[in-house]
Amino acid sequence: MKIKSNDLFAQVKKQHETTLSTAFKSGNPEEIAQAMTAFFDGMNEAVLQRAAEEIDARNQDATILAARGANVLTAAENEYYNGLAKALKSADPRAAVANYEVAMPQTVIDRVIGTIRKNHPLLDKLNFVSTAYMTRILVNAKPAQLAAWGKITSAVQKEIEGGVQEIALTMCKLSAFMAISMDLVELGPEWMDTYARETLSEAIACALEYGVVAGTGADEPIGMIRNVAPGTAVTDGAYPEQTPVKITRLDAKTMGSLMAKLARDPNDPENKTGRAIDPRDIILVFNPFDYWEKVFAATTLLVGGQYMTNVLPIPAEIFQSAALAKGEAVIGIAPYYFIGIGPAGKQGTIVPDDSVKFLEDQRAYKAKLQGNGRPLDHYAFLLLDVSELEAIVSTIVEVAGTVATKEQA
Repeated sequence: MKIKSNDLFAQVKKQHETTLSTAFKSGNPEEIAQAMTAFFDGMNEAVLQRAAEEIDARNQDATILAARGANVLTAAENEYYNGLAKALKSADPRAAVANYEVAMPQTVIDRVIGTIRKNHPLLDKLNFVSTAYMTRILVNAKPAQLAAWGKITSAVQKEIEGGVQEIALTMCKLSAFMAISMDLVELGPEWMDTYARETLSEAIACALEYGVVAGTGADEPIGMIRNVAPGTAVTDGAYPEQTPVKITRLDAKTMGSLMAKLARDPNDPENKTGRAIDPRDIILVFNPFDYWEKVFAATTLLVGGQYMTNVLPIPAEIFQSAALAKGEAVIGIAPYYFIGIGPAGKQGTIVPDDSVKFLEDQRAYKAKLQGNGRPLDHYAFLLLDVSELEAIVSTIVEVAGTVATKEQA
């Protein structure tokens, strides 16, 4: 069945989303290769179909192309893709691509990140930045408390310095594989760009979601569920998981208790000051099975014959992630998780690769990126044990002018 043009790329991504996520979580090279091959074939067909519609209509106006998925490229982007196409068409494409040292323009990476943020709401909630060719970045770990009144004493200086962290971006290398067909090359730079952006964004997003939620920190981001407290024993770069906080309900008392834990000041070991938190910055992440088996019922209200879903005592947002094991969940302050992604060095970003065989397809290339991700402090996220979370359905009823809540197990 031919996919409709209007939601072409979104439908292909949705079709392969679960398979890709499961494959990345497994870490099995063969499973990843098979999932990526199916995804590449789907995206290749989608791009070719979209391009065929444009060519058949003989409507090459830049504004219409942009509206229908093909970006109007900058001079640098045109130069990059035309040079890459020339290399791919050469007698020895692998050698030509390996020697093609024009870096993928930062504008392409920016649009890839934009696509990720648009299509993956969980990643969009985090402190997600494009780092270009930076190797280190300074971040503020105490956004609400960085300024201080009074004379510049050693104590004030220490307090301010405690809110700033330096994060190395070169510690983690992210390789996103692509299979580039000659049919795509022949379409021209606009459609090569469309294919590169759409495939890169989905591949990167799947890898990033696992990393930011559960990554060990060993050559990958440090996940939200990891213990990053000072003095924590780190083995070969891997951080241990937090000791989970067990909860059985998502009621006001439980949520208030969890918020109090997040409000602790990481620079105050005696917990006398605390920090202000905007509840709208709070996220709750559940395994999909737990969400539908327990959380859905626990956060659904029947009001006047109409159901309201994802209702919590605070305006937090609920997300699902296969990166979590069943029975695990995470609550945390979304802006307090930093992700930085950019091209790897000043050499060409797309390079040939022989390490992964995509079934019988030998057109394997990879896009080299670098970056890092980690919680900004050890109180920003909490690992939860929701294995005994109660699935309670609440009904709001009005009796004699007063409102009451009835709970059903």
